[in-house]
Amino acid sequence: MALGEFRDRITITSQTLQEYGEGDYIPVNDTILNVWAKVTQMNSEEVINSGLKQGVNNYKILIRFDSNVKTNSEITYNDEALQIKSVKHDRLKDRTEIIASNE
Repeated sequence: MALGEFRDRITITSQTLQEYGEGDYIPVNDTILNVWAKVTQMNSEEVINSGLKQGVNNYKILIRFDSNVKTNSEITYNDEALQIKSVKHDRLKDRTEIIASNE
C-alpha cells in the first residue's frame, strides 16, 4: 500500500461522558484521530460477505496502523457520520482496516 493512496481526510471521534454540574454528565465527542485514509465504497458482494445491512452506504477504510481505533468510535467522512462496524489492526503491514456504515 503506497502512501499516495491515502487521499481522503477522515476524523475519528469517540463519545465520552463529561461531568456537568453536581453529578450530571453530558456526552461529548472527543477527536481521537484526524488522518489521511483510503476510503472505498463496498460493493454488494463485500457487503453480503461482511454481514452488513444492504441499502446503506458501507465503506472500507484503510489508515496507517493505530491501535486507538475501536468499534465504539465514529468517523466523519465528507460531512457524513459513519458508525464503525469492525476494526482489524495489522502491525506487520502498518495498517488498520475499518468497516463503517452510515446506519
